[in-house]
Amino acid sequence: MRWPEERIREELKRLDKITGLHGGELPIEFSNSKTALGMYCSHKTKGNSFRFSTHYFESPTFSQAEALD
Repeated sequence: MRWPEERIREELKRLDKITGLHGGELPIEFSNSKTALGMYCSHKTKGNSFRFSTHYFESPTFSQAEALD
């Protein structure tokens, strides 16, 4: 994967330092969605997580600037 979970988590932790939030501690899931790049998921029973699309994050044409945006 061009953007493995470790790289995504690293960016979330960088943003945590700026925002004071704790997104870097949440579970990360992957789907093959072609309609959403990523999303925050809030579940009453499963807890909160981030979900990212492998369709985009595995694409060789998906730039670092797009991922960080």
